[in-house]
Amino acid sequence: MRTTRPSVSSKLQLYAHLSFQLDFSPTFARLLIALMAYDTLLLLGLLSVFTFPLVLGEAYRDGVYPRLVPYALPVIQIALTGELAP
Repeated sequence: MRTTRPSVSSKLQLYAHLSFQLDFSPTFARLLIALMAYDTLLLLGLLSVFTFPLVLGEAYRDGVYPRLVPYALPVIQIALTGELAP
């Protein structure tokens, strides 16, 4: 099972870069931004598929969930693969 440490560390590195104007190379800064985007996409996808049906109740489970899953699962897989690639 994966931990959220890479996700948290990439967000902290990006925050440090943006807050303190550290002198990262442009390529490294873009890599951090891409990692943050993949992490955010993955977390939103996982929340929408696995957490919201339990929290939001029957209206979400019966109305939104069946229409969301066929689109959300491939997006989650792409975000997971993109997060691990670099």
